[in-house]
Amino acid sequence: MLKFPVQVQAGASSGQLDLLSFARPRQLMIEMTSRCNLRCVYCPKADPAYNQLPGRDEDMAPDWRQRALDLVRETAPQQVMLSGTGETTFMQDWMEAVRPFRALGSRLMMISNFGRNLSPEEIDFLSEFDALTVSIDTCDEATMAAVRKKVSVARITHNVVMVRGAARRSGRRGPEINVNCTVQIANIDKLKDLAAYCSTVGVDILTLSSLFEPDLPSELAQGIERLPADRLAAARQHVLETIALCRDLGLTLQIQPRLAALLDGTSEDAVHVPNRKTRLCMQPWQQYTVAADGKLFPCCVTSEHVGDLAQPGNPLDGDGIRAFRRRLLEGDMPDMCRHCSNAPLGDNVTLMSMVASFLVESGVPLQRDAA
Repeated sequence: MLKFPVQVQAGASSGQLDLLSFARPRQLMIEMTSRCNLRCVYCPKADPAYNQLPGRDEDMAPDWRQRALDLVRETAPQQVMLSGTGETTFMQDWMEAVRPFRALGSRLMMISNFGRNLSPEEIDFLSEFDALTVSIDTCDEATMAAVRKKVSVARITHNVVMVRGAARRSGRRGPEINVNCTVQIANIDKLKDLAAYCSTVGVDILTLSSLFEPDLPSELAQGIERLPADRLAAARQHVLETIALCRDLGLTLQIQPRLAALLDGTSEDAVHVPNRKTRLCMQPWQQYTVAADGKLFPCCVTSEHVGDLAQPGNPLDGDGIRAFRRRLLEGDMPDMCRHCSNAPLGDNVTLMSMVASFLVESGVPLQRDAA
C-alpha cells in the first residue's frame, strides 16, 4: 500500500506518520440519485451529453445503497449528506430509501432545490433532519426562472416555512437551514435582497459561492470574474454591502474561498507560493462522495473516481484514494483541482502540515522512533 511518511512531533512524542492514512471522515456524501428535476444553466445537468455518461442519470440501486449503509456503519462519519448532483426528493419512494441512514447515528444532511410542492409526509420527514441546504440564487422570480428553470421562489418559501412549522409543532427546533447562492453576473445586484429574504423566512446560514466555469455554453451563466475592471469593482461592492447587511441582521454568512479572494482583489493566477503549488484541500482526507453508480470520489467536484463500493476492504483507505492524496501533497494537481473554487491555492508544505494535524487529532498512531 502506498505511503507518504513524515516525521511528526505530537506533544511529548515524535515518530513517523503516514500522511496518506485514513481517519474517521467528517462527511460522507451519498448520491442517492444523479437525476434532477431542474436544468440550471450553469450545471452539468443542463448538458444532454453529460446525462449520457455512465452513472449520471440514475437512482442508486438497492445493492449499492446497502453497501453505502455498510460503509457508513463501518467508518462512522460525523455527518452523512444524502445527496449529490441529483435531487434526492425526485426519487420514487425516496423516504424509504433514505430512512435506514437515520438509524446510524451520524448527523444527517441533505441538499435540495425545494423545487416542487412537498407532501405533508415529506415535510414532516425533512423536519427531522439535522441540516438542509437549499439552492437559491435570488429571490427575484424572473431571474430565478431564467437561471434555474422550473422553480419558483414562492414554492421554495412555502416548503421552508412548512418544514420549520412541522418541527416547531413537534417541539423541535428542526434542521439548520443553509441557503447556497451561486454568485454570478445575473444576480450580483440582488444579493442584499436575498440576505433580507433569508433572515425573514428563518434561514440560519447564507453561503455565497463563486460561479467559475471556464466553458459554460450559456451566455446567461457568467461568473463575475469575467467583468471588466469597473463593473467588477461594482460587483465587489454589492458583495461587501451584503456582508454588512448580514452582520446587521444576525444572519450567518459563509463565503467560498475563491469569492473571498476576489473580494480582496487577488487573482489565483498571481498567487505565489514558496514550494510546489497545490490546493489546500482536506476533502480527500475528510469528505468523500459515493456516486449513484457506487463509484468513490475524493470530493464533490472532481470527475476522477478513486475506487468503488465493490472493492474489498475499506475503499476510503484503498490505493486509489491514497494515490490521489499523494498527488495533492506532491503538487501534482488533477485538472479538476486546478479549476476548483472550493479550496484556496497554497503550497504542498502547508498542506502536509494541515494533514498531519488532522491525522494526529483523529488519533492516527505514530510509528515510534527507535530508542
